Amino acid sequence: YFSISFDAFKIIQTIQLHMSRIKALPQDVVDKIAAGEVVQRPASVIKELIENSLDAGSTSIVIHYDSNKLQVIDNGSGIRREDLNLAATRFATSKLLSVDDFDSLSSFGFRGEALASMSLVARLEIVSRTDSTPTAFSQSYLNGAPKGSPKPQARKKGTTVNVSDLFYNLPHRQKLTQQSEEYNKVLTVVQRYAIHYPHVGFVCQKMSKKTKKQVVDLNTGMLSSVKSVQSDPGNDDKHDKARRQIFAHVFGSNMESCLLKFNGKEVGLYEVDGLVSDPSIGETKATCFVLFCNHRWVESNELKRSIEGLYA
Repeated sequence: YFSISFDAFKIIQTIQLHMSRIKALPQDVVDKIAAGEVVQRPASVIKELIENSLDAGSTSIVIHYDSNKLQVIDNGSGIRREDLNLAATRFATSKLLSVDDFDSLSSFGFRGEALASMSLVARLEIVSRTDSTPTAFSQSYLNGAPKGSPKPQARKKGTTVNVSDLFYNLPHRQKLTQQSEEYNKVLTVVQRYAIHYPHVGFVCQKMSKKTKKQVVDLNTGMLSSVKSVQSDPGNDDKHDKARRQIFAHVFGSNMESCLLKFNGKEVGLYEVDGLVSDPSIGETKATCFVLFCNHRWVESNELKRSIEGLYA
């Protein structure tokens, strides 16, 4: 138990001295506040980059985690060389042109803030190649602006994003990158998206501090059912089988045969489908609730508690 008392009068007096007038914040302060809302921790960086990769139509997404560097590699459509200079510019996007486009948006992001925010609190590099170019191009960014011009680099079609020295200019947040449990949060993000997107092969690996080698904790691309659904993406039965196998890959082999499928819909309002475990599983394991709304991973403690009540 701790009890702390403050001199309220002195605090109020200080606030009055420093906040007696309303002033517009400098742009660099505004940018860092906005970046802090998007990039809260390493796991949020990975989430944003995975969603970018999915928007690019990727069927393979590889995540490398190190305390000093985050890397996401995909085989998506890539970014054109002439667009790289705007890739980390706020409100520069390929997903939206006018307000009329809001009604037909199907992508994760559309504001063009994720990469811009990362470049404000980290050292950002993008290497990308499209089908229309014989080589890839790399571009580095700092504080929302490109450093120099794109440079040719060898790479297959797709995009690699390197985020280094995260929060180097925000010392109070740097400790997040040093915490060992932060990787577990990153792994959780990757696992959730792997479950919802069984046609995408996800790999998540970290650098071992002891051996200095990469340790793979998730690899859905090696699963036979995932390879099968990638060759026949329109087959619902293959999707279901792949999702079950991914569940087993993530939560244990005994899960695959204990999952019950459900679905329902209200025309014009909603459509829902999913998998629930046999009640006997809940007796020995903590509740794991995975919810995707409009294909985006979200958390709802209220809904989670309701489902836990059904199993109690």
